[in-house]
Amino acid sequence: MGMISAKALAEKVERFLWEKIPANNGEGKRFIRLAVPIERLDPLAWLLRQENHLKIYWRNRESTFAMAGVGEADCIAEGNPLPDIPAFFKRLSRSLRNAPPDLRYYGGSRFSPARAADPAWGPFGVSRFVVPRFECYAEGEKTWFACNFLFDPAENSRSRAESALKEFKKLNWESLSAFPEVPALLSRTDLPAREGWRKNVLTALALMEQRRVEKIVLARKSTFRFSAPVEGVDMLRRLQMADPRAFHFCFQLSPHRAFIGATPERLYRRNGQEIFSEAVAGTRPRGNSRAADQKYYRELLHSEKDIREHRFVLESILKSLQQLCCTVEASENLSVLKLSNVQHLYSRVRGILEPGADDGRILSLLHPTPAVGGFPKSAALREIDAIEPFDRGWYAGPVGWMSPTAAEFAVAIRSGLVEDERIHLFSGAGIVPGSSPEKEWQEIESKIGNFVK
Repeated sequence: MGMISAKALAEKVERFLWEKIPANNGEGKRFIRLAVPIERLDPLAWLLRQENHLKIYWRNRESTFAMAGVGEADCIAEGNPLPDIPAFFKRLSRSLRNAPPDLRYYGGSRFSPARAADPAWGPFGVSRFVVPRFECYAEGEKTWFACNFLFDPAENSRSRAESALKEFKKLNWESLSAFPEVPALLSRTDLPAREGWRKNVLTALALMEQRRVEKIVLARKSTFRFSAPVEGVDMLRRLQMADPRAFHFCFQLSPHRAFIGATPERLYRRNGQEIFSEAVAGTRPRGNSRAADQKYYRELLHSEKDIREHRFVLESILKSLQQLCCTVEASENLSVLKLSNVQHLYSRVRGILEPGADDGRILSLLHPTPAVGGFPKSAALREIDAIEPFDRGWYAGPVGWMSPTAAEFAVAIRSGLVEDERIHLFSGAGIVPGSSPEKEWQEIESKIGNFVK
């Protein structure tokens, strides 16, 4: 391990767990945290080596921070349909009140918290946020190892410290000799299939003619069945190599049950009272030559349909933030966000939050944006429920983290649910007047391209 040996790290963790847990039990529940610099390593490769079935991974789009976590120091979850998002996030905020500044809860929520879940999504619940027991994280040029412990005077902290130490001793610091083989692909099923998709798009266009909605985002679920169970963390490693300019995440609840994704879309980032969001909508593929790529780029910047789709998203974000902020501003010029397979119209938004505008309120106003729901919001969501033949689960919901002073959430698009030997891939397309079923089908194929390479 170089900078600090495995033996020295074990001694530090052991000393931390025994010496930092107070003997006096009168101070209430609180987190304690040990963070130790270690030799540089790839957190995702480290995560792949670990036997613990509870795994979390988060890497930001700029690649300046990546965290791989195993085990649970604390979990705040809600399994029942949840009409009150702000109340759930208030529970998270209370737990963070006296926490160390760099401690984070990582997690996510269903796209539609009030809707009952399909059994495949059952274990994820409506919302689930976890402080990992152990973290290996890279920030800038440095790599750290952290141990988190929730001291609770109502529990036997000594026996819990012993369990944490046993968990630590099972961590694997060996180098990987080889990455796992991908099992053979046996079949693919699309829901809806092509004809069902065509009908869904035509239904959405008819709703626009009747002025019931102005935009609706329809999604597809593509299920790939393999000859053996799929390794979610390795699937994410392959995604990260194929498309480094995205938020990458993994929430694994058991050996072969994980939600993974590589999303381009930030919902918001908050540093204290400063908030950043962005509108990402309108799509073209990347070209296989510089000239073809530029042609798609120019086409996107001058497409009335795509500009209209983007404007719905930007105006919705501005309207939401105006209810939360004393000042809000958007970038004046449209730009293009280029990813490995596709490119999108893109605008940045920045605001200063009013006192009392907490993350629960921010999320309940911003999510879902018209980029994943539609416009007007409530009418579009009703129609999605009526049209789509599957449960979105956490797909297109908010995923991210919260700390005592900051938070960051991405929109969980370009994502997949690993379920034993199957992976269910989800992706959507914005339907506005002028959309064609065939073009939108192809757009979704481009979006899931990195998964199926």
